[in-house]
Amino acid sequence: MTQKEIYEKYGLTVCARNIRQSKEHVCRQAKKAGWIAPTNEEIADNVLRLIYNQ
Repeated sequence: MTQKEIYEKYGLTVCARNIRQSKEHVCRQAKKAGWIAPTNEEIADNVLRLIYNQ
């Protein structure tokens, strides 16, 4: 999975300039999508781990 695909899958935009902004963005997207899972923070961490570990 490419970074672009991951971003698209999670409905993210590729405009965040740093990890902190990305994390906040992921949290917002998670809330919008109404994800019921660990917590939005944990989801954000997992998504960012996927994105940055490629």
